[in-house]
Amino acid sequence: MRRQRFVFLMCVLFALIAVVGIGCKNQFLEKPTFGSSNVANNEQATGPTTGSVEGFGAPSGLKSTQGGYREITLSWNPVPDAVRYYVYRANTQFETFIQVGETGDSSTSYTMKVQSGADFYYRVTAVNHTGEESKFSAIVRGTSLAQPLVSGIEGVEGKEDSDVTVYWYMGNVDAYQKDVRYNVICYDEKGTELARVVVDGSKVNETAAVISGLIPNTSYTYAVEAYVVSAQDKVEKCNPIDAATARRLRPNAPENLVVQQGQSKDGITLSFNLPALVDVALPGGLYEQKPLYFKIYRREYEAGSTDTEKGWVLLKADFGKTATVPGENETQKVNFGNGDEEYTPGAIVTWTDENKLNRGVKYEYKVQSFAYYERDLTSKYSTSTQVGWLIAKAEFRTGKYEPVLNEENSAYISATLGFNFKWDAMGLDDDYHFILEETRFTLEGDSTDSSSVEKETIDTKFNSIAEINAYVRKFNNLNDDTQGITVRGYYRYTLTIFNKNNTEILVLNSPGRAVVTNSVNVPVIKLFSVSSGYKDKIELQWEHNSTYNYTVEYTGDVEGETVQTIERDVLYNSKFADYKDGDLVTYTHSVEAGKKFQYILRVSNQISTDSLPIVGRTSQTPSLERKNFSYDALTVEWQDVPAKSFTIAASYKDGSTARSYPIDPQEMDGNDADVLDKEPILRTVTFNKPNGYTHATVSGKPVEITITAKVPVTRTVH
Repeated sequence: MRRQRFVFLMCVLFALIAVVGIGCKNQFLEKPTFGSSNVANNEQATGPTTGSVEGFGAPSGLKSTQGGYREITLSWNPVPDAVRYYVYRANTQFETFIQVGETGDSSTSYTMKVQSGADFYYRVTAVNHTGEESKFSAIVRGTSLAQPLVSGIEGVEGKEDSDVTVYWYMGNVDAYQKDVRYNVICYDEKGTELARVVVDGSKVNETAAVISGLIPNTSYTYAVEAYVVSAQDKVEKCNPIDAATARRLRPNAPENLVVQQGQSKDGITLSFNLPALVDVALPGGLYEQKPLYFKIYRREYEAGSTDTEKGWVLLKADFGKTATVPGENETQKVNFGNGDEEYTPGAIVTWTDENKLNRGVKYEYKVQSFAYYERDLTSKYSTSTQVGWLIAKAEFRTGKYEPVLNEENSAYISATLGFNFKWDAMGLDDDYHFILEETRFTLEGDSTDSSSVEKETIDTKFNSIAEINAYVRKFNNLNDDTQGITVRGYYRYTLTIFNKNNTEILVLNSPGRAVVTNSVNVPVIKLFSVSSGYKDKIELQWEHNSTYNYTVEYTGDVEGETVQTIERDVLYNSKFADYKDGDLVTYTHSVEAGKKFQYILRVSNQISTDSLPIVGRTSQTPSLERKNFSYDALTVEWQDVPAKSFTIAASYKDGSTARSYPIDPQEMDGNDADVLDKEPILRTVTFNKPNGYTHATVSGKPVEITITAKVPVTRTVH
């Protein structure tokens, strides 16, 4: 059977099936537009809306060579109308990418000469004949073959007189591990080769080899050669070195590495003591002490994992390096964020990781010491590791409110209020304590000054989550004309988390207000709902009551944890002139795609009542990525968006015309309402043996993927 190939067309169509509401921010839809069946109308398709266009796209399929001899070659798929491409580079995937080259024409490959052991991240853009530059391609890592560095020579236990283990360091070998081969060579004091051991990198990851048959009290030196199987004549080799020199040239590991654990929601700070200077060999058998710099790596922590090298991501490539060109009197200069300064062994330095961290996830950090003289000097022994994490997300809100009636059932005389606090202290429960703060606003009927506020701390300290959830706030004498006025009111609550040093870590605001009153005539909210999934709006609905006034209160990008700017839209009765009691009112909040808001509906008569909070989101065109393409299957993934269901369709394209081989569409259930409160997840779909994959007329043609999402996703309270 002839194998065909798929070309992924990076112009993704994302369709939202829904009636498109038109209007300005916070506009009411005219009543004849929806009547009482608005929700049903929203589910009817009026034709897909396109989230992206088949315009000038970013290059796709970017690839890089790994382990090439002092060069790196990039290649990518052609972009229609591109006349040239720009190449960008960064030391890590989190840094700003700087342009380092461009193709002279529409060629879709680019080769760069680099030093041995180069390890960079690349992106490419396309440029058309008008000079318009496309968006960036995906990021790819590119490496060149590293020069081995002998970092240790140690006698084999029990055979110290005849056998030694030679250890070496290869900084970027994880990128081409299966292709690398080593020759470990032993020399006598005259430089004559005595033994050679071959190590196959595809079979062992450890950079170590045993040399046997040595004679006691004899001087030996050792060297390591490295090459890849596809270019065995291109060899990187270190100079022969003896055991004493190998240890002398090896930088010590960072000392006393400490990584923050649950102390911030924004970043994780690392601190350590600077190790001693390292000896660097100079010509003529001389040595000079050099300062160190550090590389910082991160990976998700896996308890019990024995793999010491898998999954590390480089965060900082040059911590401590100075931009100053060293001179005779500047050999000790370093820069740890305070400008050029002297390297002081034992001094404490800090660095904070703010690179795409997820709260409540444990990370393992590796800090590795390097010295530089003509090349990097380091070893696997020059590293320190420690685990740290951001403070986990928390949820705090008022709990059950239970009022007690008088004997006549005409008024409330007392009430109790509980609290709900959910949070994972990641095993450090004893390191935190909590302060609960209460703010009371007077009721409209109890004071002519409606802005009157009383604030007090109602409990100096809670020592555990369980204590907070067990705490009950009691309100007495609600119907007492004298004492009740000092108790009745609207109550807001704030919970603050402190660490064991009494430093404020996180502030949590309970959404909405608790209404404490003696009145039995408290307004009731009915059928309040929020509909998500539209690209440019979020819709709110509730059942209308002509005796109430309404206010919509919302905060943007809410996690329920920080002091937010609260926006309010007061809706006067004149806006409801055409509505009857019991009609559904639709309120449209026009916002950009990809936004999230938390909404509270406040209704008032003589007393106000708040709904429970509901989160709403707008959708955005997902970034569809090619995950895996083979001759008989294609897999793509995208970031989840609010939707009831998805239809994923594909078809071969020839220019702007679809071929006669559409690929059978696939259906996928959407997300439930709870996804609105969680971090977005990745969805994956695979087309196995799609229509036409064996047909010669579509061989090599691009495949267009279209995702159609059915919205809205609606959440209702009260």
